[in-house]
Amino acid sequence: MNCKCAHFWGAISLLSVFLTTQVISAPYNGRFELYEYNSVLDINVPTGWQYENYTAVLNRLIPQPRGGGSTENWLLDANVGLSPHDGNYFLVLRTGDGVSGQYPQVQQTITIEAEDTLIGAYFFGTCDYPSYNDYGEITLIPLDPNDSNLSQINILRVSVSDVGKYGSMKGWERFEYTFNANQAGTYNLLVKATDVVDWIYRSYFAVDGLVLCEDASSGGDINLDCTTDFHDFALLATDWLRDCNAPNNCNDPNTNCQLDTDLTGDGPVDTKDLQIMSEYWLEGTKE
Repeated sequence: MNCKCAHFWGAISLLSVFLTTQVISAPYNGRFELYEYNSVLDINVPTGWQYENYTAVLNRLIPQPRGGGSTENWLLDANVGLSPHDGNYFLVLRTGDGVSGQYPQVQQTITIEAEDTLIGAYFFGTCDYPSYNDYGEITLIPLDPNDSNLSQINILRVSVSDVGKYGSMKGWERFEYTFNANQAGTYNLLVKATDVVDWIYRSYFAVDGLVLCEDASSGGDINLDCTTDFHDFALLATDWLRDCNAPNNCNDPNTNCQLDTDLTGDGPVDTKDLQIMSEYWLEGTKE
């Protein structure tokens, strides 16, 4: 038997126990699998979220430059487009629709407890350039503006300057944010994309897999369900010895590279990634 395969299958013995736990139910429809048709915007909008302007639930994002913009420096193949991080659909916010101040956003109310962790995946690509530094962001804004005990929490922000002129990220990236006792409270979870200076060239901010965990695994949770278990192991196994840094593999629908099966980020899915998974095996909580 090939040596690498022997290490791979031998490691299965590390993954052979069971655990029953629970995941927090917020945010609702954080994977954006539910949507409703909006006849005004002529798009599908996410169920359970308050929305404004171009906030579409898609199964693939193919960028469409307008007004002289370009995708010439996208690391993601703009002709193939972006597929969901997990499931069948994801959220896309699009700027550059020609109207000042009308920026796309979705929001819903969630309650945070100490040690909760918000996790998810995001992508940003632009047809603009850094002088017009459009950005996408995820923030938590206290529901009661008069509550002096709570402040706005900035989860993440990504902009044109991060990806460069007419550039993009190479695919999905994951984030996690753990809250402390002083941040416990009720907030509006806001996902927003914003034009800067002008509102002509388009930028795209995509989000998927938002979930709030009681106790998130800090490694090996490939499918973003708050724990590292056999579901994650199965995803890693399908990409065994695949180089996720190879062109287009990051977002190839026939692989799971877009889910970060390459846990080390060094390219190949191999024993180093399996070691990370085994170290965090059954950490975190899930349904």
